[in-house]
Amino acid sequence: MKTKKNRLVGAGVFMISLLLILSSSVTIANTVDINQTEATAAIDTADMEYPVNVDYKNEVYEIGSSQRVTCYATNLHNDPNDNLAWFYSDIPDDFIHIADISSVDFLGGGCFAGEVGDDVWWACEYSAVEDSNIWQIDEETGAMYLIGNAGVGLNGLAYDPSTDTLYGCGSADLFIINQETGDATTVGAFGTGGLMIGIACDTSGKIYGEDLGTDSLYDINPATGEATLIGAIGINLNDAQDIAYDKDHDILYSTGYKGSTNGGGALGTLDLNDGHYTYIGDFPIGVSGVPSEIACFGIPYGIPNEPPEAPEIDGPPSGPNGEELCWTFHSDDPNGDQLKYFIDWGDGSTDETDCYPTCTPVEACHIYEKQGKYTITAYAQECPDGLTSEVSEFGVAIPRTRTAYHPLLLRFFERFPNTFIILRALLGI
Repeated sequence: MKTKKNRLVGAGVFMISLLLILSSSVTIANTVDINQTEATAAIDTADMEYPVNVDYKNEVYEIGSSQRVTCYATNLHNDPNDNLAWFYSDIPDDFIHIADISSVDFLGGGCFAGEVGDDVWWACEYSAVEDSNIWQIDEETGAMYLIGNAGVGLNGLAYDPSTDTLYGCGSADLFIINQETGDATTVGAFGTGGLMIGIACDTSGKIYGEDLGTDSLYDINPATGEATLIGAIGINLNDAQDIAYDKDHDILYSTGYKGSTNGGGALGTLDLNDGHYTYIGDFPIGVSGVPSEIACFGIPYGIPNEPPEAPEIDGPPSGPNGEELCWTFHSDDPNGDQLKYFIDWGDGSTDETDCYPTCTPVEACHIYEKQGKYTITAYAQECPDGLTSEVSEFGVAIPRTRTAYHPLLLRFFERFPNTFIILRALLGI
């Protein structure tokens, strides 16, 4: 009897020893094993074979405008009133105050004029007696320099770089403005029967006019002043506002008052073919609750093209193989151009994203099928095929997958199903 008991104890000790030995290799599945020895960590990825099917996607957080440009304007209904400010075209509700105006009355029309890359902000002052002053403004400090008196009442300014001509508009007529004295010379009547509130000019000398009396966009003949209808804008325009032409990207912007969700000023674009207004976003509300009224609107041009910044890559530094992992790619282009991203996942596969507005986080996902240490490299490129950024890198560790059970142990318990009961009796558990 004693011998049989000793045998049973011996068998139990053997089984416990066997279980301890086998359990020493049991770990949680897909545990990241970063602290491997150099011998086990060194993996020659060049000799590995990888699947060609890559699970990849993009998710973009859209912003108001597809293009970012720096804009300058006066804000008639914020605190302080009639201030000089700048804002980005994709976030018009974020106004940056430059300085208060030094003119007696508000600045109604504006534009940038001068040599390419050295253009200056010009403004015409509203005059109740039809005698507008012409100003130049330092857009960095807000300092204003009086050029002279136009001798007529003006609502807007526009500059043709192809002929070095500064134009002005009254309610019913087109003028040429002397850049030395500010004096206005009449070109001719628009003939719209309305009230021309703002004008803008492209790089080839084509003048556009926005009329708040007819709520329409016009093509203005620079030789005669005659306005030809392009199309209805689609919103009811009122009060002070302006238009400006982005000469670097061929986009016509409007600060149409009553063109917003709050009933005040909003930034939008005007279709050059049919005049249709496309809303971008509201301008900020004043501290007293009065909607902003934006005039003296101008956009600099001829800014030297610079490459985008090297993209920032954010995402997991490690993860399991065979599962989708996602990272975001983000870059800023100094000129506001749209960007696309070229991604090398480091395992022999690459991807190219679509074009998205600058400063937009773009998400891209990938599946690593085998263990290893990989380096994601990516660069940004201006759209459609412009300058490229420096390359950024991001390290990713895909650990060895370990099973949570041992096949030999599994087969043992399948063959001897009562073993666990015996072990519990021996161990007193």
